[in-house]
Amino acid sequence: MEPTTLCILTFPQRYENGRIVFNIVVIPRNLNPLLPIVPGQSAFADAQLHFKAMVINSLDGLPLSTNVTFEPAAEIENNIESSRAIWEGLKIQLEQMDGMKIDDAETNKPDQKAQTDVDRYKGVSIRKYLPESYRNSFNFIKAKTKYALTGDEYQCAVKNKEKTITDKNSNRDTLSWGKVIAYCLRNPQLAQKAGLIYKASFAIPDGEKWFDDGGWLYADLDTTSDYRDISKLKYAARIPALKGKTTRGLFAAVQFPVSEIAVEHPGYDQVMREAILYDDGFAKIVHANQPVNQDLLQEKDVSNPPLKDAGIRLGWDDEQIAIWFNRQMLQKEETTDTQIDAPLGVFGYRLDVREKGQVNWFSQNKIIAERGTSILNGEIEITSVGDKLEPGTEVHPAAHGDSANEGFWLPMYFSAWAGKAVTIADKDSEDINMLTPDKMVAPNPGVNNTINTIPKKTFHPYIQDPDHHLPLIYGHDYQFRIRLMDISGGGPIADEKAINGGECPVADAHFKRYVAAGSLNILNIQHIYDGLDVGTNENPLKDTSILENLVNEANPVLTIQRPLLAYPAVVYTGKYTDPIDQLKAVLGDLPHGATKKGLDIGLPDPDVDFFKISIEVKSLEMDNALSENGRESYILLYEKEYELDSQINKYDQLFDLNIVYKDFDKLDFINGIPQDQRGAKNELVLPTSRHLRITFTPIIKSADNNYAAENILEGKKLRLSSFKPAKDERLLLSPIDSGLMAIYLQPEQLADQLKQKDNDGPFSLNIINSSTPIELSRLADALDLVAQNLTLEGKKGQRIQFGCSKAMRHSMAPDSSSISFSSLAELYNQWIIAVNYTLLRDWSWDGLAVESISIYRQWKKEIEAGYQAEELAGTINVSRTAGINALQEPDRKDSQLIFLDAFDPKKVNGEFPSEIMISYRIVVNFKDGFEATAKDHDIENEVIHLPVTIIPHQVPELVSAGIALSPYIADEEKYASTEIRQRFLWLEMAEPPADPNDTYYVRVLANAPDPLLCRITGEIITNDPADPPLNVNDEKIRIIIKGMDNDFAGIGVMQEMIPEDDGNGKSRYFMVPLPPGLHADSDELFGFFTYEIRVGHKKELWSTAQARYGRPLKVNGVQHPAPTLNCNAFRRKNDLFAGIGNGLVIEREGLHEINTAIKKKTQSEVVVTAPFAVAVLNGKNVSARPPQTSLWYMLYTQVKQADGSTYRNILLDSGHMPYVPPKYKRETKSSLSRTPEGIIFGSATIKLKDIEFRLSELGLPTNSSLSVLCVEMFPMQNTWQINVGRRGLKREVQESRILSVEPQLNPLTDGLGAYRIYRTSPLVPVANICCDDC
Repeated sequence: MEPTTLCILTFPQRYENGRIVFNIVVIPRNLNPLLPIVPGQSAFADAQLHFKAMVINSLDGLPLSTNVTFEPAAEIENNIESSRAIWEGLKIQLEQMDGMKIDDAETNKPDQKAQTDVDRYKGVSIRKYLPESYRNSFNFIKAKTKYALTGDEYQCAVKNKEKTITDKNSNRDTLSWGKVIAYCLRNPQLAQKAGLIYKASFAIPDGEKWFDDGGWLYADLDTTSDYRDISKLKYAARIPALKGKTTRGLFAAVQFPVSEIAVEHPGYDQVMREAILYDDGFAKIVHANQPVNQDLLQEKDVSNPPLKDAGIRLGWDDEQIAIWFNRQMLQKEETTDTQIDAPLGVFGYRLDVREKGQVNWFSQNKIIAERGTSILNGEIEITSVGDKLEPGTEVHPAAHGDSANEGFWLPMYFSAWAGKAVTIADKDSEDINMLTPDKMVAPNPGVNNTINTIPKKTFHPYIQDPDHHLPLIYGHDYQFRIRLMDISGGGPIADEKAINGGECPVADAHFKRYVAAGSLNILNIQHIYDGLDVGTNENPLKDTSILENLVNEANPVLTIQRPLLAYPAVVYTGKYTDPIDQLKAVLGDLPHGATKKGLDIGLPDPDVDFFKISIEVKSLEMDNALSENGRESYILLYEKEYELDSQINKYDQLFDLNIVYKDFDKLDFINGIPQDQRGAKNELVLPTSRHLRITFTPIIKSADNNYAAENILEGKKLRLSSFKPAKDERLLLSPIDSGLMAIYLQPEQLADQLKQKDNDGPFSLNIINSSTPIELSRLADALDLVAQNLTLEGKKGQRIQFGCSKAMRHSMAPDSSSISFSSLAELYNQWIIAVNYTLLRDWSWDGLAVESISIYRQWKKEIEAGYQAEELAGTINVSRTAGINALQEPDRKDSQLIFLDAFDPKKVNGEFPSEIMISYRIVVNFKDGFEATAKDHDIENEVIHLPVTIIPHQVPELVSAGIALSPYIADEEKYASTEIRQRFLWLEMAEPPADPNDTYYVRVLANAPDPLLCRITGEIITNDPADPPLNVNDEKIRIIIKGMDNDFAGIGVMQEMIPEDDGNGKSRYFMVPLPPGLHADSDELFGFFTYEIRVGHKKELWSTAQARYGRPLKVNGVQHPAPTLNCNAFRRKNDLFAGIGNGLVIEREGLHEINTAIKKKTQSEVVVTAPFAVAVLNGKNVSARPPQTSLWYMLYTQVKQADGSTYRNILLDSGHMPYVPPKYKRETKSSLSRTPEGIIFGSATIKLKDIEFRLSELGLPTNSSLSVLCVEMFPMQNTWQINVGRRGLKREVQESRILSVEPQLNPLTDGLGAYRIYRTSPLVPVANICCDDC
């Protein structure tokens, strides 16, 4: 909610000897201070404001006005009677002298409201690139905020020239009062006089324990003050614990709103953390960097040294500042994404520096007013002569043309120290270059652009405080720290010490010279240019890079002078006693009215004390194995150094070099020109009839990586060169490995990277402690190359020239000797096809054009008759430079040419993937002058066959499942038995495979016992097997060469489902084969399976193993048909024995010893047995004891149908087949045991006489044939058997109780339809015997 009147913020400064010193900032929110702030109130410029301090002597919760503990009177140092004169004077100053207009209408516009910007930029953010100096300053792991980035996004934003510009120029001539107030706050002296900042303090009464444990402090208007009753926002500062301290610096990095009631808000957790960490007012992570490249965004590349020294760049708390800025812009807390009101108290920063080893810090923000500042031509003084000020360095984000969509970026570094105060302009630079309106002249008058803009006069009222001046000199070590400045201009002073520390509160920087010496000044060249007329196409100007155009026989002398070194680098050398005055004299001493010409402003480089001349014969650049310096691109004949004279403070001496031409029959490229033939110390001997390159190199001998960087030992080179005609060539190229090799790479997983590789395979990879990606190493091994990080290059002594298709983002080495991919992603999901040939020429041969070898290709699907239109795949640009690896024990007789083409099957395949045929044509392009040279014919019709690498896109969708049964076959003679029916699980998919070359595959992920069949134990409950990975060949690299064909990769990893034969191949019904290793009677089939279903390519389609199968569908709870229930029925005779005892008749079975008083009796029976279902877990029988299921028999007899056509079965009897466990045997007094059981059975005994009785009732013969089938029922109580018992007697009691519960009804008769049938056996006959009664 935007305030409508005032905002009062409190900024504590220090606690000293029992007194709290703080500043009060009062901000009228975008209101005209000269008008009444609200009706009935005075204008802000006339208001009399009186303050009281509000103390909350506790840190419990956020600040509440109801929790105020004390209200001490605030002693104000700078009471303001009236600020009207300031505001009126400021308005006049801006409007009359600066051409601005302060407009109330502008102030009242909606877009001047803060909420307007919140709404405008709510979809974007302020981002910050974290430079390497920041990341290296502490143990950086990853960014702690999404607004901080480490990629190349910042470079893209800065360098993208093709972006759409949507930001419009703002009208800076019309100001709102809000902007004027913000302008005042940037000048604390002006803000105090304008009534915006008040310096206050109060004493803590003796004996009081205010803030011993910390608390809150905010300011409010007292009862005598104007505006005491109007609406205003108040913000409090957190005060840390002061117990036991007499002095402590205080700082409020963030402000907390003062509320009347407590509101829980998790977003303030992060704000509170910041308030604690920064309550000493010092930055926590300071980092320094010296530019090493002309491109200031380059952090490591020293190949292009900077032209001008920018001093030392500084950054601090990059991530925290990004968090603060986004919170201010979005008014949200990042981690919770909740609205938050927590104004940022940090307004600027102050830089302190010292030489390493010193104790005192020097503020580089401290300045002194050399002249007074005022408004209205001195009527109202702001600062007086001699006033010491310390303005802050502000950090601001910037848009790059499209802030509404791309947001803003914070700068890479926030400040730079160049040996002078960072808060004022460099007046020396202005004077040296005469950048004043009275000295500057527009180069092209009449053209309105930046180059022709003459700046208005600049005043310099301030100078650096001499007490805080510290010179910046090459070779010295410096330390930096950052102090925070709040909105009131307060903050810790330079003498204070940090309290809270931080990850890197002090940054170290060694300042050395990175600016390379310029090219030597050869006065002959300048003399030729000064004397040249204007050239034409018919009469071009002479090329001054050719030595013969600079000297002649009459005057064979080159006049050489040191290169110039510009400001400020020449000052940083410390070798001139008065460099500033000498630099000012460069332009100041020019005669009046002199002819206009280009002029470099600088002094002779005092660090250049030698120069070197290298004479080389042209071979490959970097072919320096035969040279002495090892860094040049020509085969060195010899080199010679020349010393330059110097005097103190004078380095402009001339050196005359005599050129001596001499003919040589042969040049010895091993030993060069003999020493005695190299001429005198001021002579340069050159061989004739050779293509020579003569390199003049200034030398900085002090480039020892202390005073100057080693990479600038040699300065900018000046080269004089010529050209040698080429020769006629044939038999140029020879294929390697048939000339074509296609490679498909898979990304490496982290787990695989940690595995130790076997060196017995075709490729041996050393991945231990390697920074090179394994994938690139595989590619390199396949091509017999070397991989380093993301770069491919040749082996030692082998010259490789690379070319690459634009389909892969890459960067090619300038010499084409290596190729670096932008990321590993360039190597995936496409075929990399290497066109590999040998260039049968030695390294000195130079007959090819820049685009040396053109590679054309055409492709087609295997099933298609003709190829697509031919297209240029790319070129190999054979350079005249040898790679570093090629120069180690080099074989100069030939070179290898490799073009890496990329072919993405996804872009060329239609609806379904297909095998691809690619044909290549290779064309050699010669440079100009070789038109008449005999050449080889183009290499054509080089074809390679590629398998499918795209997985099926179709994702399985299961609709239903069922059981497929073999035909029902009964005994044809009498229907006394039925055959076992084969049963298979079938699945109905939502759709058939879309691709005719695809089908469905399955594999088992896990299996578990049926919980209704087993005893639920801890082992079963905790059994949670992980899904096994798809055991398909990982194909980390797949290599295809000409002649290869279908190898059925990936087949066998999953089981192919058997489709229904519907005649058109579009069936949605598929039969699931049994899992590998199982048969129809395996006990595991009683359990449940977790299946994975995928659509996969058929084996007839040539596919890589990784592309064979598509995305999975995981199906839980799949149950195959249970194994067939085998029923066993037989007749038997049983002996019964009757005995008399105590008047009771006792019948027992199976007695073998009888007393003479017992009478034997024989009884015929039919016995029916069947096994119970078995629960198996990991091969272990975990079936419930007693079994959960129940077995029932059904006894039938066969009766011929009335028409005599067939037999029918009539149910005679049905009953329970109980499980009878083996009896326990007591082993000890407290333990029982019994024989372990495997498969357990249920059985029933039916007396034959009962069967005959039933047959008689039905009017059937008593000897009618009998048949039985068994039925296994799911638990009739539908409960689990949980293992709650323990060993010994208690387990026996538990089992007995379960067994004692008999079924209340027959589920196959009385309860038919009320209970679930698990499985049913086939109908089996009861064998007849000759006589049941005899």
